[in-house]
Amino acid sequence: MNDVKTREIEGYPYYYFARIFANGDKAKRVFDSLQAEGARQKGKLDLGVYRSIKPSEGDEARILICVSLTKKGIEWAARVVGGIPYALPEVEADALMARRVRVVAPIYEAGEAKEGGQVVIRRGKRGAHLRPGGHLDERIGHDD
Repeated sequence: MNDVKTREIEGYPYYYFARIFANGDKAKRVFDSLQAEGARQKGKLDLGVYRSIKPSEGDEARILICVSLTKKGIEWAARVVGGIPYALPEVEADALMARRVRVVAPIYEAGEAKEGGQVVIRRGKRGAHLRPGGHLDERIGHDD
């Protein structure tokens, strides 16, 4: 299945897709397997992988979202993750990509990504609220 969409941030294309799963446990297993494959490939998949809730359904994170600045890794992920395509609002895709760029750009600028790598942020059940521009309101504060 190829439901990868293309958007632009400040003139740069990026790619994303979103899938919804029957339950949060299944979405978490897929998320964990993508994280493991990303680690195995030392970050060379160039994927930002996120789990999210469907706002109308409470707090079970059944949605999996992948974003990337490159096509290769995201097209691979779109073929293997399963789930049902989910219509992620473009403003949310833009915010997630902005978040990814803000997190990984300093790593690249510092020359720390030459051998690849992976950034893993785990929030457990507390989660965070995504705002436009890719800033997160954590349940214990915010990150801007």
